[in-house]
Amino acid sequence: MEEENGGKANNNSKVVKSLAVFALSSSFILGSLGHVSNITKAVGNTNVENLLANLTQEQRAALNQMTTNESTGLQISSDTDLNSTKQTSVIIEFVNKPVKVAQIEANVEGQQLSEKDASNLIDQDHTTFNTDVKQILTDDNNKKVDYKINRSYKNAFNGVSMSLPANQIKNLLKSKSVKSVWSNTTFSIDPPASDNDQLKKDEANVANYTP
Repeated sequence: MEEENGGKANNNSKVVKSLAVFALSSSFILGSLGHVSNITKAVGNTNVENLLANLTQEQRAALNQMTTNESTGLQISSDTDLNSTKQTSVIIEFVNKPVKVAQIEANVEGQQLSEKDASNLIDQDHTTFNTDVKQILTDDNNKKVDYKINRSYKNAFNGVSMSLPANQIKNLLKSKSVKSVWSNTTFSIDPPASDNDQLKKDEANVANYTP
């Protein structure tokens, strides 16, 4: 019985973490849309056990997957020729989580992580990467290659965007601060046709949101 109860407690811990991270992520997204949400605060003030009791097995699995199925390594589009010298834009995710996410995950695990310590870990990732990249991005003749760090991210995302020759992308994983490397791709969608009465009602209900 102890083993069974321990397993349940562990699963609950994982789901609690997923709920917290999900709420935090939702607040980032809604905030960027121009609508500030109280989701994060709500989860903090809500009895998590009550939330868990109302979740279906499918919901538990989906929430748990958010933190247990994180991608690592190269996440590069198949359209990218990794043998090419063409300058290619990528997004690099570092190993440490953004401050608020790191604090939530530490708390769920029964640990304490101050905002300052979490921020220092992020700064350390950036310092390590900036040092490593000067050494790991070299050609076959051990000469440095052209690259540019375009932007650094430390708040909702910990990492950088950069441009470098495609055949150097795999070398980025040699830095101990790098968790994942993603293709930097821009997506766009066409707005739906507005000659639908139900659609017009839906649009009116979200009039306060930024397009």
